[in-house]
Amino acid sequence: MERSDHPPDRPSHRPAGRRTLILIPIIHTEADLGALNEPIQRMKTAKLGKKKVERNSAMVDRLWTQIEQTLEGMAIFYERVRVYQDGLPVCGHELEIVSELAKAGSRNHQLLLELKEKGATTMGSESSELLVYNAGQLSTDGIRVVVQQRFSPELTATLNYSWGGVLDLASNDVALSQVRSAIHQEWRHSLGVKLAGDVPGTHTRWASSYRAANRMSLTPVDMFDCSPGQMDPYWNVFIRQPIPGSSFLPAKMEALVDLRNLLAQGYVPVIGRDGRTVYLVQSARAVRGGLAFVF
Repeated sequence: MERSDHPPDRPSHRPAGRRTLILIPIIHTEADLGALNEPIQRMKTAKLGKKKVERNSAMVDRLWTQIEQTLEGMAIFYERVRVYQDGLPVCGHELEIVSELAKAGSRNHQLLLELKEKGATTMGSESSELLVYNAGQLSTDGIRVVVQQRFSPELTATLNYSWGGVLDLASNDVALSQVRSAIHQEWRHSLGVKLAGDVPGTHTRWASSYRAANRMSLTPVDMFDCSPGQMDPYWNVFIRQPIPGSSFLPAKMEALVDLRNLLAQGYVPVIGRDGRTVYLVQSARAVRGGLAFVF
């Protein structure tokens, strides 16, 4: 959720033009699961028992009540607020989707409607035009060699070598409309190193990896690697930190931090329709975070 500067009648100590970003962690309720709710509930009941499932459902309900109360207590000028809902597509029908899910009982989307009534603007956050470019089909073979060495209970090193076909752009001096015809298959090597371990005392789990890739390749070598040597292209860091529980949240919680392509490598520039530069990338630089609830 993003809000701009306070209106003139509310003094602000922030510089002009600054905006405040408010991140609200969410957890899905049964209503958010749609047609999958019934089979998932049967599976959870069979595994955990009816009482524990009901207790977990009540805990999730209390969490949403706390989120609502927290927002109610904040001094926010909603006419200047834009709410970005995770997973909501940019399609021109955002409010229709929110309304339908709210009617189905989703606390998340009911809250979005309440914020809209106060003046907030609901925004989609998933745009296929910005995230996906159809480059055609790729069918290829390859090889993979993985070597792993455990140096201690707290440290493991992994070496991964792969060779296979990728989609490659021979030159970046092309227009976006001509990219598909300029893409061809090449055979590339890829070498990656990963260190992973635990921090004694804090129980922090971490992993840091670097996988070298040709800068003009548009797809990774061995993109479906599910081996212990799996790693994304370029430099990545992942941290998982357990958080002590509380009486309000009886479930175990873990904070997650996922840093992707920290050096912003592998960006292939091409010329867009409006003359501006558009970047094709197999792994975008990104910072992701969240909370994992373990019941």
